[in-house]
Amino acid sequence: MGSVGPALPGLVQRVPRVGKWTPSAKTYARHRPTVPKGGKMTRIKRRVGLHGLNQRWLLAITVFLTGSLVSSAAGAISWTPHPVLANFHDVIFDGNQFWAVEDNGLVQVSPDGATWTSAAPGPSYNFYGIAHGGGGQYVVVGAGSGGTNVDHSVYVTNNGGLTWSQATVSSTWFNVTFFSVAHGATAGEYVAVGGGGVIRRSTDGGATWSPSPQYWYYYWLSKVIYAPIGTGLYVAVGDAGSILTSNDGGVTWTAQYAPGTVFCP
Repeated sequence: MGSVGPALPGLVQRVPRVGKWTPSAKTYARHRPTVPKGGKMTRIKRRVGLHGLNQRWLLAITVFLTGSLVSSAAGAISWTPHPVLANFHDVIFDGNQFWAVEDNGLVQVSPDGATWTSAAPGPSYNFYGIAHGGGGQYVVVGAGSGGTNVDHSVYVTNNGGLTWSQATVSSTWFNVTFFSVAHGATAGEYVAVGGGGVIRRSTDGGATWSPSPQYWYYYWLSKVIYAPIGTGLYVAVGDAGSILTSNDGGVTWTAQYAPGTVFCP
C-alpha cells in the first residue's frame, strides 16, 4: 500500500512506493478565514495526520484559524473536501474508525472521514496528538497550563472515549506542550514528545509519565512514531533536522542528524 503526504501548500501527492511521488488531480488552496475589521489573524503551524485502510485515506491539515479536512476513497488520487469548524492537528485510524484531535480540548470520531461526532475529554486546552493502545484505550496530548504536574496536557480513556481521566505528568517546567504521542510494543507503553525537547514515557496505559534521563532542550520535537523493527524502535523528529531514536522503549535516545527541518516522519 502506498502512502500520502503534503508537498507544496495545497498540493496533495501520492506515492506507490518510497522515492517516487506523483501529484493528485486536485489541489487545495490555503484557507484564509474572514477577519473582522480591526481583528488579527494568527498563523497556526501546519500539522498533518494521515492513515489509510483498503485504499481509504484521511488527511487532516491545519493551516490557519479554521481547519481544513479532505478525504479520499480512491487510493489518494481524488479528494473530497469536508467543511469543519475546528483546527484538526492529528488523526489516526484504529481499525474501525478515525479519531482526530483539535483545539479546545476536543476529540472527534468518524466512521468514514466525512461525518464527525465529538468525544470531548477535558477543558479548553489544545490537543495536538493522539495514539491508540488497543481496545478502548486512547491517549491524547497537547498544551499544558504549567505546574509541577503539567495540568491538562495528557488525557486517557479506557472505554473508547466515554470517559476521560487526566494523567500525571512529572515535570519541573511550566507550560509544557506535547505535540505527538506513540504507542509502543508492550501493553500500556507510550512515548510523548514536545516543545523544548521534552520526552515523557508511560508504562501504565498513560496514567503516569516519567521524563527521559537525557535533556534535549535545544530541540523542538514535533512527531514521534513507533516501528516494530528489531527490539522495537521509536523515532522522534523536529526542527533543525533533529532526529532522535530509541530502541529500549523510549528510555534512552540517540541523536541523528539530517539537513533542514523535519516535521513528520
